Amino acid sequence: TSATFPLRAMALGLLGDVLGAGAPSPPREVPELPLIRGSAAAAPGDMDALRLYNQGNFSGVIALATRVWTRDPHDLVILRIRGAAREGVGDHRGAIDDETLVLDSDAGDVDALTLRAQAHFNLSEYDRASADAARVLALDPSRISARELHGAAAYEKADYLTAIADESAAIELSTESVFAFDYRAAAYLMQETYAAAVADATAAVAMDNGDAWAFETLGAGNIALGRCAQATAAFDSAVKVAADPATAEREIVALRRSAAARGAS
Repeated sequence: TSATFPLRAMALGLLGDVLGAGAPSPPREVPELPLIRGSAAAAPGDMDALRLYNQGNFSGVIALATRVWTRDPHDLVILRIRGAAREGVGDHRGAIDDETLVLDSDAGDVDALTLRAQAHFNLSEYDRASADAARVLALDPSRISARELHGAAAYEKADYLTAIADESAAIELSTESVFAFDYRAAAYLMQETYAAAVADATAAVAMDNGDAWAFETLGAGNIALGRCAQATAAFDSAVKVAADPATAEREIVALRRSAAARGAS
């Protein structure tokens, strides 16, 4: 499912209480496949590592890439691939270390910058994620994943207007970005623009019916609009698909009680 991170607290302005909402995964649960450029494409070790990466064998990539890089510490391609594989197994700090080494030699490597931004985001280092994403966008304004990350980092720093602007730009580049719809919906909710939040959350769950965070956002927006039946249906769906259903259900029950106490249900 899309909602793989622990549930977190998100303030709901209309109710003035705490709404538990799960954060969506990064733009991709598996980092975007690194690019092979120029003469580096001829290196057998690089291509073998890419094949393993494409198969999802991240531990195999890390082992092979380490051997190749030990023999040739100038092979930035293999280092970038190892960083992506480390991100794939959840070794975010290791991914940052590898991508930083790549960037020390090539400060304009947008793939390494994007992967490092993603790793920083996963470590809740939002300022650093935002800085790397901004560097990518300065070099390549059409890089959707960087735009998504920049907006998501803004949201996590409570800069909701920037989040809405970034995720809107990402959606203009790709109307199939569930991640962008997730974060824009949440930002609209925080801005108390409830109809827009419901519309975006509806779009997100239409594309991914396992998106627990979007279902929670949809339920919260509908509560704010006084649509109790729709809110109940959305919350029920959130519990069914949540990575931690028990926690999701407790938070949703608390929200319903808060809404009832304030006459919103």
